[in-house]
Amino acid sequence: MTDDVFLAIDQGGHASRALLFTADGELVAKHRVKIATDRPGDDRVEQDPEEIISSVKDAVSKVIKDKASKGANIKAAGLATQRSSIVCWDRETGKALSPVISWQDHRAADWLSEYGLFESEIRSITGLVMTPYYGASKIRWCLDHLDPVKEALKEQRLVCGPLASFVLYRCLEEKPLLVDTAHASRTLLCSIEKNNWSFELLEMFGIPESILPKVVSNKYDFGTIKTGRQRIPLTVCTGDQTARLFSNGSPEEDALYMNLGTGAFVMRASSDALPTDTEQLRSVVWFDGKTTQYAGEGTVNGCGSAIAEVAEDLGIKDDKAMQLADKGLASDDELPLFLNGVNGLASPFWRSDFTTQFVELDDNHTDEQKLGAVLESVAFLLAVNAEQLSSWGDEPKRIWLSGGITGNDDLCQRIVDLVGLNGRRPQKHEATARGLAYLVAKRPKKWATSIEIDEFEPKENDFLDSRYARWQRALFERMMV
Repeated sequence: MTDDVFLAIDQGGHASRALLFTADGELVAKHRVKIATDRPGDDRVEQDPEEIISSVKDAVSKVIKDKASKGANIKAAGLATQRSSIVCWDRETGKALSPVISWQDHRAADWLSEYGLFESEIRSITGLVMTPYYGASKIRWCLDHLDPVKEALKEQRLVCGPLASFVLYRCLEEKPLLVDTAHASRTLLCSIEKNNWSFELLEMFGIPESILPKVVSNKYDFGTIKTGRQRIPLTVCTGDQTARLFSNGSPEEDALYMNLGTGAFVMRASSDALPTDTEQLRSVVWFDGKTTQYAGEGTVNGCGSAIAEVAEDLGIKDDKAMQLADKGLASDDELPLFLNGVNGLASPFWRSDFTTQFVELDDNHTDEQKLGAVLESVAFLLAVNAEQLSSWGDEPKRIWLSGGITGNDDLCQRIVDLVGLNGRRPQKHEATARGLAYLVAKRPKKWATSIEIDEFEPKENDFLDSRYARWQRALFERMMV
C-alpha cells in the first residue's frame, strides 16, 4: 500500500502492541509481544522494565515489516501506557534502577496514610483520592528502600517517573526526559489545573523536582523512533484508558465509557472543570497546550486480574479461567456473591485493606459458579460508579463498552440492566490503539465509520436487582468490620 498510516504503540499490562491505522481509522497491521507480571507479595505487583522495552521495540519492528504495511508511509506515532505505573532509571546510562512498580501495587499504603490530614488539599490539587495506587508513594518507596536509587540520587543521576517517560527515553533517538499531562496527573504530584508539578506536594512528600521528567502537553514533539530505515516522529503520548475515550472519535459528553480488562474503568468526558466534592477521580484526558479535556472516572481494581487470582486459588489454569467464568455467569443456578477487593477496593469506597471474600457460598457451588460471581461483581462495582457519574450534569444517554472482558454478552447485558442505559459495543476491539491513532492523525472528522456495533437494551431484571441489593448490603457490612 502507498497510503499514509499512523503507528499506535499500546504498552499494556499483559503485552506490548504496535498497530498501524489508516487516516480514517481502519486497521492495517498489528503485532503483539507478551510480557510477564510478578507478584512478590500480597501488596506488590511488578514488571521487568527491560522486558517491556524489548517488547515495545520488537512489536514496532515487526509491524513495520508486516507485508500488509509494505510501502506505507508512516506519518507519525503515538504511545499509550499504564498510567500509574512508575520506574526509576539512570539518566546517563538509561539503565533501570527499579522494577516497574505496577498501578496495582500498594506496598506503600502505610507510609501514605500518615498524610491523612492533608487528604482534602491533595484531592483539590490533583483531582485524585489519596491512595497508594498512584505514583507518589511508589516513588517515595524507591527513594527510601532501593540502594541503586539512593546512590543515583546522591550522584544526581536519578530519574523517577511514569512508565511512559521511561519508554520515551529508551525508545526515542533523542532520549527525552518528558512526561505528558495525562500520565503526570496520575502521580499524586501534579496540579490538575496548572498541568504541571505541584511545588506544595513535592515538598510535602519529600520528592525533588530535579528527579522528575518535564511535564509537557499530550500533543508534543517527543522525539523520533528509528527502526531500520524508518524515522518516525512520535507526536502524542497519553494513558491507556484516556486514549480509549477517543476510539470512536471525539468523546461524547452524554455517554459513559466502560473498559474492562485487567482492571475496569468507567469514565465520563467533560470540557469543563469537574466537581470536587466526589469520590470519583477527576482526570486530565487531553491537553494540547491550549485546551484541556477532563473526565470523571470510577475505578475497579480487580477485573481480569480478579478472575486470574481466584482461578489460581482454585487451581485452575489461566487459559481456562475466563471460559469457566463465562459459563458460570450463564448458569441458571444462583451464584454466590463475591466481595471484590482484589488489588484493593477502589472507587467510590477507597479501601486498599479490604478483605476479598465470597458470601452466600455453600458446598454445592462449583468453580465455574465462583468465577461467574467474580465477573458479576465487576458489573456491580461498575454500576455503583456509573450511578455517581450519572449525577454529574444531565443524565447520560448510553454506555460505550470496550475491552476484552466485554466479549461476554451476559456480562454486558447485566451492566446495562443495572445502569438502565443502552449499551454499545464495537465489534472490533483495539480501543486504546484506535483512540491513540485518532489523536496522532490530528482528530479527523471521518473516523472508524465501518465498524459494526452490538447493541444492548436494558431490561427489567428483578432477580439481578435483588442480588445487587444483597451484594451492596454485604459489602457495607464488611467495610464496617
